Amino acid sequence: MRNPDLTRETILKEAGILFNTLGYKATSISNITDATGYTKGAIYRHFSSKEALEKETLQYLSSLVFEKNAGAH
Repeated sequence: MRNPDLTRETILKEAGILFNTLGYKATSISNITDATGYTKGAIYRHFSSKEALEKETLQYLSSLVFEKNAGAH
């Protein structure tokens, strides 16, 4: 049985890497499927659009940075 939270987190992590290295416009959903091993359907099951994925990726990565910085003090 698949873990939807783990799937979502994997998509967010890999999309974040691609958006940061290739840029938002140059990153396709196909790039994200290649990086994650998930289908387009799986990605769209978790995110309604590429734009929604970008927004949630930024929020996710920001939360990781803040958590790391909070733990450093």
